[in-house]
Amino acid sequence: MKNQRIVALRKKELLDTAKNLFLTNGVDATTVNDIVEKMGVAKGTFYHYFASKEHLVEEVLMTEINALADEIKKVATDKNTDYCERMKKIMQLVDINFNKFDITSVKNLENKNYYERYLMRVISKRISLFEDFFKEGKRLGLINIKHTKEVTLLVLLGVINFNKMTPVEDRDAITASTFFSTVEDVFSMPEGSLTTKR
Repeated sequence: MKNQRIVALRKKELLDTAKNLFLTNGVDATTVNDIVEKMGVAKGTFYHYFASKEHLVEEVLMTEINALADEIKKVATDKNTDYCERMKKIMQLVDINFNKFDITSVKNLENKNYYERYLMRVISKRISLFEDFFKEGKRLGLINIKHTKEVTLLVLLGVINFNKMTPVEDRDAITASTFFSTVEDVFSMPEGSLTTKR
């Protein structure tokens, strides 16, 4: 049991170290050597836990996915908080977390493929959580959409791909108010539902 704890802790150390290096240097620029040197361990230690750097990237991203999903679930199911405030928080969580690593700027095609798989996993694993939340909005009369699942997919893909699709020079011009106003339009919500302070 003690050995299992040590193994789990060492693997977590590798994941945390890699995550911090990815955030600082980018995924492409971070090498296995960078990770083991930062930790002060032999390269063999790395390969004891991960078959390759790509395998490590996937595990880092999946760890982030699970943490994000838990946070979103906590917000979505908090019935003591106004629905529109919960929606704003969820959209912000998705936007911030999906753009955290700036993996959309990765030049390496293989890593881009890992990123796309990461996005698809989130959507496929957590779509019901978002659907249930938007159905609650319909029941409350705050959202007016016919095809909940399809709109959910479109909104998630839109938020996730915002930075990838928007030229850098245009991003600053798109304010939070504009973003939330667009979400109001998509869900046919009363004007000011997300943009008016409560």
